[in-house]
Amino acid sequence: MNFNQDSYFPPSFTYLGYIGLVVGSVSMLVGNIVAGLPILLVSLGLVDTKIGCRVDTKTKTITDYVSILGLVFGTPFAYTELKKLVLKPNKISQVLNSRGSSTTLHYTIYNAYLFYDDGSILLTGDKRKERTEAKMKLVAEEFSIPFEEVV
Repeated sequence: MNFNQDSYFPPSFTYLGYIGLVVGSVSMLVGNIVAGLPILLVSLGLVDTKIGCRVDTKTKTITDYVSILGLVFGTPFAYTELKKLVLKPNKISQVLNSRGSSTTLHYTIYNAYLFYDDGSILLTGDKRKERTEAKMKLVAEEFSIPFEEVV
């Protein structure tokens, strides 16, 4: 079972990647392939690099991976038993500064952790508790393990 977590790069780099896609495409269309192709390839890498986790119950392995343009890089490690699935709220604060003032945003991300043998791994996270809870209940049923919520 695959769990795509998020983009590998922060949002500002991802937006830069989209701008680079446009610049590289226009450069290639105008006729400068030598300059446009590297910009296009780097931009594709910025936009399409993702992190995730794969749990394979048949081979009893967990892989924490990075996917670049569809190529998956990560080393699987074996486990003997999946113990439980836990949904835990994490409070996040972010400070936004401007010339004379600052604003602090507070929000909660609900992360789902899979506990196995003597460790745990982050499966996914979302700002919406209901959506994450519904997904993880289905995953817990699939893996035949208990599901818990930490308050």
